[in-house]
Amino acid sequence: MTTTEPTADAAAQAAPTEPELCWLNLADLAAHPDNPRSSLGDLTELVRSIRAHGVLEPLVVLPADDDGMHRIVAGHRRHAAAITAGVTVVPVVVRPMTPVEVIEAMLSENVNRSDLTVAEEVRAIERLMSLDDGLTPAKLCRRIGRSQAWVRSRMAVTVLPARWRAALDSGDLSLAAGEA
Repeated sequence: MTTTEPTADAAAQAAPTEPELCWLNLADLAAHPDNPRSSLGDLTELVRSIRAHGVLEPLVVLPADDDGMHRIVAGHRRHAAAITAGVTVVPVVVRPMTPVEVIEAMLSENVNRSDLTVAEEVRAIERLMSLDDGLTPAKLCRRIGRSQAWVRSRMAVTVLPARWRAALDSGDLSLAAGEA
């Protein structure tokens, strides 16, 4: 029996790709279409900080697509503030991720901020459920660092029509009432 050593190309293809820290032009970055956050909120202080110190925390982006664009997984607010501040190049971590990993990362990144609405949280969970057939509340809570009760309540209201989700956001409908 003869064995051969793998070629450098085969070894490179078999090894997982490590995240890469680099600097990219803002023109090469685009918001991810599945970002659960629909409103970036007030960027005034962040713009002021970026003008004074630059972008201190790298954005997390996917490898470039066929058009050379990198989709932003984490850092949508920093991206928008950098544009307003007149910055042209920002630090990024390029990280290959599956569609499920992308949604989990965006949800995990955003649910720990107080200004994500219930409807945005529900929309992100709904997207994860469409990508991962075996998703359970226990699995999701481990992946995004939230309690099972938090996850279950949002999973329960994914069946609500858009008008009731809007009522959740406006405060006209409580999460408990939406679950019922």
